[in-house]
Amino acid sequence: MALDPNTGTDPENVAVRSVSGLEAVESLLGGYEVWARATQAWIAEGHGVDGLSALTFDWRLAPEALDKRDAYFSRMRARIESMTQRRPTAVVTHSYASLLFLAFLRWIESPQRQPGWTDKNVKAWVNLAGPIFGVPKALSALLSGEMKDSAVMGELGVFLSNAVVPAQERTKLFRTWGSLLTMLPWPDNRVWTAAPGESDCMLRFGKEGDERKTEDALRLLWNVTGSEYATRCWEHRWAFKPVEHKGHGDLEDEQISGPYGLTLPDAPNMEVYCLYGVGKPTERGYEYMWQPGNIDQPLRLNATAHNPEKQLQYGVYLGDGDGTVPLMSLGYMCNKGWRTKKYNPAGMRVVTREYKHNPVHFLKDMRGGPFSADHVDILLNEDMLADLVTITGGDGNQLEDDIHSAIEELVKEVDI
Repeated sequence: MALDPNTGTDPENVAVRSVSGLEAVESLLGGYEVWARATQAWIAEGHGVDGLSALTFDWRLAPEALDKRDAYFSRMRARIESMTQRRPTAVVTHSYASLLFLAFLRWIESPQRQPGWTDKNVKAWVNLAGPIFGVPKALSALLSGEMKDSAVMGELGVFLSNAVVPAQERTKLFRTWGSLLTMLPWPDNRVWTAAPGESDCMLRFGKEGDERKTEDALRLLWNVTGSEYATRCWEHRWAFKPVEHKGHGDLEDEQISGPYGLTLPDAPNMEVYCLYGVGKPTERGYEYMWQPGNIDQPLRLNATAHNPEKQLQYGVYLGDGDGTVPLMSLGYMCNKGWRTKKYNPAGMRVVTREYKHNPVHFLKDMRGGPFSADHVDILLNEDMLADLVTITGGDGNQLEDDIHSAIEELVKEVDI
């Protein structure tokens, strides 16, 4: 599964490709449903299966690497154009695919390609659980190969995971995936504003009392990984440019746009729908400790750290979100950024629909049941599916904002 660490694509003599077609995205691993319920809901409303199309991709690659290796953006353009010949097209993206679609919009609307293409070909974009500002777990994965999923098992989890794939090997693997670079937390402390009771630091070293917010946490990543990796991040059009390629790769004060951009195209006929879950504890920061003398793994998540008052469990600071993506990453652009002229120059309609996480007991349904709002299991959420069919069926104008979190208060004082 590792990619070439220098090119971000295939290693020599190794080629792994995604399976294509609707069947490839409906279910995994012998019955683990992904998009199957959405397909069934669409057909149940009387729509034909010929009105559906799935464009799969290799989720390990950064957007530009996908386009370079697989001509992905050209294929997306052709697929959408072929669908538009029959009826107005709605594009539905989940998780990382939302960032990929933003990168595509930036590509297709560039002056050397087809400005105005989006307005002619896309009626609606459904951004489902999109991590628009990235996810903190991408940072911890690249720092030490760890995240909440491994931390909650404590020392037993460390032993078992290291027995299968040692942490340093996981870290090396993750650092070959350009997708994780794309999903690093957006390097602006303001967009990670914490709700009352939540920690606003991205990394904390307990014994040293060293707290680092997002920008300084990214500086630490470059310092730990070295100048070559920092340079690669810049080559992936990440938001910080290393000043010194010979040293640790410090960061310039002046920031540029991220690898996908945030501004929507000039497409007044397109509508944007943000659908995401809330109310599930989500990792937004980490308690780390140094391991002096360990060259391969100088940092380690401190899974013994607990502080209920700060929502710290097993070395992971928690906050609101969908269990994977924090609330601000899910909702800031949907509830503020894309409602301004700066990021929505055409003034297209933007609707936000939040779904409160309300799972059944895991013994009844391991995936949470019909009202789970987990990052992945929201694909089975009955309320979300009803909204999705309404939008893709052309009746999205019936839907209005439905907010269940504190996002409206959080975004008020944050301007980017």
